[in-house]
Amino acid sequence: RLGYSVSHNFIEEFNRDSNQHPKGWGITHNYRDLGMYSSQLDRYYSLFPSNHLKVIMYEEYNKSPKVVLRTIFSFLGVDTTQEMPLTEKVNQATLPRFGRLNYLLRRSRVATKLGRALPRKITSVAEKVLYSRSSLPTFCQKDKLFLQDIYREDIYKLADLLHIDLSH
Repeated sequence: RLGYSVSHNFIEEFNRDSNQHPKGWGITHNYRDLGMYSSQLDRYYSLFPSNHLKVIMYEEYNKSPKVVLRTIFSFLGVDTTQEMPLTEKVNQATLPRFGRLNYLLRRSRVATKLGRALPRKITSVAEKVLYSRSSLPTFCQKDKLFLQDIYREDIYKLADLLHIDLSH
């Protein structure tokens, strides 16, 4: 979506990104490193008291978004009785319908500038014209096993750090 070329084969894309040098923001996607949650959380826990941090598991949020949001509001000291509209889906995966045009719009930052200047209704229509949810890469059991193998040690560390069971 941002104008980068991405393989439809998950494992191939993951390995390509992991083996690319140099690495860094805007150069690579950093899939492997950004998935190492225990080391990322270790840095926060070394800087802040644990009662100042709140870690939410995606599965918890996906199962009970209102309950999780109320927990977050309570943690932040925000009014937990606020109504939360949860019907709009945001940040959904899409692919550009017109690759070259997308690349040019993103590279020139025209899309970003227009997105900030135009009303949401207009940008929403533009997104529907420029992007599609069809032909998205799929994530299969083979991909899941591949990731479990790569992140196994980190998952054990994360479970220990958060004192939760991540064996599923």
